[in-house]
Amino acid sequence: MYRISKYHIGQQDAENLMKTVSLQRKGLMLVTLTNFDNASAPAIARGSLCEVANTLYESAGEAILGTAVNGQNYIKLVPTSDDNIAAYYTQSAPTWNAELGGWYGVGESANHRYIAGFSLSGSSFSNKFLLTDLLSLYNRYYGTGVFYQDEKIVTPLASIDHIVADRMDCAKTSGFYEVSLEANQVFTIKKPTTIVLPNLSSGGPNPTYRTVELEYRSASFWHLFNDPSSPIRSMSLNPGKYRIDRACTIKVCGGYGYIDSAALSVILDK
Repeated sequence: MYRISKYHIGQQDAENLMKTVSLQRKGLMLVTLTNFDNASAPAIARGSLCEVANTLYESAGEAILGTAVNGQNYIKLVPTSDDNIAAYYTQSAPTWNAELGGWYGVGESANHRYIAGFSLSGSSFSNKFLLTDLLSLYNRYYGTGVFYQDEKIVTPLASIDHIVADRMDCAKTSGFYEVSLEANQVFTIKKPTTIVLPNLSSGGPNPTYRTVELEYRSASFWHLFNDPSSPIRSMSLNPGKYRIDRACTIKVCGGYGYIDSAALSVILDK
């Protein structure tokens, strides 16, 4: 690294002063989105500040142009003249630009500053997050207060002697797929996820409850994965081959941070 601030009191070097001030605000993003904590369409709030490609802009409050589609969307700021920028929806993912200190597009969009993202389903704008720093694309703090982490701690083998936990939840509990399976039909879990097994009743005036037997396959053998008499119905599954002893319907949830709009084929194959 090298020295930037070479001015001092009494020196009439405006160019160095301006360069220092500009570098101090590099990557600045003080943007507020309206409707950040609900499912309505967002807009940029009046007074928001953001540097785009080394130029600082202030918002007078404006709507976002373009079209959002179902699935993952982003909001970017696009220079339209030397003095103005406009906000647009886009589905193209950004890349981190260390020189500019922010998330930007590539190619012809290289000077488009990405400021936020969200998921759209019908008319519901959910999971809004701001792209404030290098990690914010992967570690997302949604406007609803939920924390989403795209990358997880992954280990091929862990030996744990003892765990004490008040509760263990999957990262996303909203949204699920219902999957019908035949008895002993083999299905493949492709990504770490959570499934919910059915609740079975013996019937009668004093019924007992249990669930199906879930088995997973090792290199050569099938092994019982759960205790059917246990009240636990939610199972966190790692990638592998599984089967259930009777025909039933299971729920496949967006566990381990998977976004609700992820296709079932990404998580499970049967």
